[in-house]
Amino acid sequence: MIKLRGKTGVEDPLNKIIFEPRSGFIRGRGAAPTLEFPLIYGHRCPYCSNVIQALFKAPRTFSLWAYEETSILSQGEKNSGDVLKVFPEEKTRFGKSCYRMDFSPAEGGSIKLTLRNHIMNHRAIAERTYDGKGMWEESYERPCTKAGIFSLREDLLVKDWLLFSQISEHEIVKYNIPPIKDLIPESNNNFKLVPSVGVAPPVILVDRQPLVYGYHYQSRPMMNAYRKAGQ
Repeated sequence: MIKLRGKTGVEDPLNKIIFEPRSGFIRGRGAAPTLEFPLIYGHRCPYCSNVIQALFKAPRTFSLWAYEETSILSQGEKNSGDVLKVFPEEKTRFGKSCYRMDFSPAEGGSIKLTLRNHIMNHRAIAERTYDGKGMWEESYERPCTKAGIFSLREDLLVKDWLLFSQISEHEIVKYNIPPIKDLIPESNNNFKLVPSVGVAPPVILVDRQPLVYGYHYQSRPMMNAYRKAGQ
């Protein structure tokens, strides 16, 4: 199991990411140790309860096989949002993971952990088709009824949110970019901000179906108050 521990929006040496071995790797042959690393930032989805991304200090990469317990929510109409299964299963190929781990050796080493098909890949903005093809990392699970948009800069986060809604860059320049919390207050029912443990912008959660077909009918009215004079 992967856990985040620490303070929201605060840089603190006590902020940690913790990897606890799942059942079968706790004791005996093949037992794995609990791992703790200093956390720079991380986000957990309030719907599927998975850690959806994290950046943490680590001297080298490692396998998640002994630690991962990713909840996969049903996408069906009747039971949408219910836990469908937990990954990996008995039939899962050894070593396969729902996460991408990117290691950087700079400054003693760090790892960026990303839950595939939950945090959207930026290439999908250009590669998607009208019916949503090209958005997802195929052959990997789609773990949640929500998907997340993230950028390390708040202004770019808003722009990415607009681009994913299928508003073009040509139109985006007609707006002033507002603070994300002004644009998406807690009372908004269509989009949710997930704050970070550690210091980073929030993740914007979007329902998967509007994300596939474009939610410009929602984002454009929200941006009307920020249109530049004369535009």
